[in-house]
Amino acid sequence: MSLSAENVTIRRGGRRILDDATLQVNPGEFCVVLGRNGAGKSTLLSILAGDITPDQGRVVLDGDSLSSIPPIDVARKRGVLLQESGLQFPFSVEEVVRLGRAPHKRETDEEEDRIIDSVLSLCGVQDKRSMVFQKLSGGEKQRVQLARVIAQIQTSQSDRSDTRYLLLDEPVSALDLYHQTRILETVRDMAHNGCGILAILHDVNLAAQYADRIVFLSAGKVHSEGGASMLSPALVEEIYGVRMHGFKDPGTGKSFYMPYVHESNESREVKMN
Repeated sequence: MSLSAENVTIRRGGRRILDDATLQVNPGEFCVVLGRNGAGKSTLLSILAGDITPDQGRVVLDGDSLSSIPPIDVARKRGVLLQESGLQFPFSVEEVVRLGRAPHKRETDEEEDRIIDSVLSLCGVQDKRSMVFQKLSGGEKQRVQLARVIAQIQTSQSDRSDTRYLLLDEPVSALDLYHQTRILETVRDMAHNGCGILAILHDVNLAAQYADRIVFLSAGKVHSEGGASMLSPALVEEIYGVRMHGFKDPGTGKSFYMPYVHESNESREVKMN
């Protein structure tokens, strides 16, 4: 059981955005995709979501071709958080989150309320439930949209048989440090409770702390993948083209990385006119 892109290629304007890329999202695993801007990360996520059809290759969901599965069935099993999720109508936070329940046969009111209360709490927006979505900050909106896609794949307490997947495109980009860690802890816990989760991040150190598996994309290809132990200053330098320091936390034994700061003898004073 998995959600996988198999040997997918996408061409745009004579250029290969993805080139024979294969990636698998496994239940019970938190997979993070890293890479430079333009490496093909969001395109690969869109292919896994079924929003883009590859020129070559295929997407398989739990043994069946994604294209052969009715969209409503896919929506019950797979939630997608995009980088930007606009909303034109003045819905409350609770109403936005309840939109995620649309693909499901309605449970009892009590069960639906339990699901909504749970995901609002998970994403730290339970105190915003009656607020108009457009009046929230960018980070609050991001957490509400995450609550919506989590609600989308929730099942009743009596039905835990099907696998579920979350595809998250930069889910913490607008969040402060506290909420970054809280959301990534929540996502990791969901994975370890059986959900298959793929997230695109830009922070190597967050990936090293939270991911079970890290996948580097480079120029549309899967460059390397593995656990945090595969990371090294040399690998990060190769991917990003930036010279890196590597450090190890003596308490946890985990490594983290920082770019060198290049100092110059030339004056960097800004002249004000």
